[in-house]
Amino acid sequence: MNNNKDQAIEKILSFIESEEKTALMTGTNMFKKHELVFKTITENFAGSRILLRTSSLDNAKVFMKATGALKTGVPYNLNGSTIYIDTVNKRTWDKTPNDFDFVIVYPLMPLTKQSLREELMKDLTFFKNVKKILLVSSQDTFDMSWADEYAKTKIVYDVLEEDSEYHYRVLEDLKKYKL
Repeated sequence: MNNNKDQAIEKILSFIESEEKTALMTGTNMFKKHELVFKTITENFAGSRILLRTSSLDNAKVFMKATGALKTGVPYNLNGSTIYIDTVNKRTWDKTPNDFDFVIVYPLMPLTKQSLREELMKDLTFFKNVKKILLVSSQDTFDMSWADEYAKTKIVYDVLEEDSEYHYRVLEDLKKYKL
């Protein structure tokens, strides 16, 4: 199967139109997956309310390509959609609204702890009113089978067609994690 950009976009759109609530996105295009999710959503669902739940506000600044510091609870505009940001730190969760069309959790590395995963998913599925949750990995360096409980849809975005050398280098690097 070809896990290129076009099929990833198709799967994102198909997931959004489905009855499923949560999808998991992995693949060798390590630092471009979240960008593709944001772009696909904002280009096809303008006016959406999106929550980025990330590892830290400093990382959010990089992911959002912001020039200044970002804050939780503050709405930001991205291509006509409203973006809110919080982190995997529970203290930030009550600073963002409760109603969202989409939640993007990126990266997933902070969720290696089961208790944090469970709290985070409970917040998104029980306490917040969220239509769609996209769990997006950066580096696939830990077992993500925990997501099977939440996500039937699996989206893989590999960089093989765009940069085959990079793709194979990532695959080789992942071997040391024995996943």
